[in-house]
Amino acid sequence: MSARGSGEKPSIVVLHSINFEESWTKQTYLDIERKFGEEGFTVKAIPLQIPGIRTMEGFQEKRTMILERVPVPPTLVVCIGDPSWLVARPLFDKEWKDIPSIICYARDYMYPKEEYLIDLDKNVLDTLVPITDVVKGYNATFIKYPVYIKQTIELIKKLQPELTKLAFIFDRRYISQQTKADVEAVLRKDFPGHCLPPPFPPRTYWTDWPLSTIRPESFITHGTGPGRITRIVT
Repeated sequence: MSARGSGEKPSIVVLHSINFEESWTKQTYLDIERKFGEEGFTVKAIPLQIPGIRTMEGFQEKRTMILERVPVPPTLVVCIGDPSWLVARPLFDKEWKDIPSIICYARDYMYPKEEYLIDLDKNVLDTLVPITDVVKGYNATFIKYPVYIKQTIELIKKLQPELTKLAFIFDRRYISQQTKADVEAVLRKDFPGHCLPPPFPPRTYWTDWPLSTIRPESFITHGTGPGRITRIVT
């Protein structure tokens, strides 16, 4: 039984794939809390720290933690980052069945299974499937965001007309691998005279390329907020 039929106040659970420490994610939660708090909703934020999960048991522990913190099914679940929805999906099959969910900052493709979130050495682009296929059959809505790759490179070229080489700094998250492929596609189509250095896979989940080994004129770094390509380092 959800909060709507139990006599409890209506409630919203905000699940974050990592945490709420970055300003944009914190502000997203605060905006939800302010807006819906005024309408009588209880809003609860739960960070999942998914990058730290290394076993399938770890996912189940997260779900157990969620149910302990949210003993009564909520009115709505907001997932910041599609990995948080993927981890919570078994709840939508049982304890939270038919509870509506919103996936924020989604892309066209995502992992079909949570185990891919811990097996980071797989060819991620071969395992991604359309997000519409993953959420089919669930009461789920996703909000996609644009990635301004072409515009970012055009701005770099405006600042550095002599630019011929870029370095794209990324980690092993599939969203980063997917964005890297998008950057390469834009370079081939719109900037054929420019290139990325050979790929330098990060040594750990949080480690970027070993920058001492490359000499580009500019870096594009893959951030964690809306738009993803968020900083230019020259």
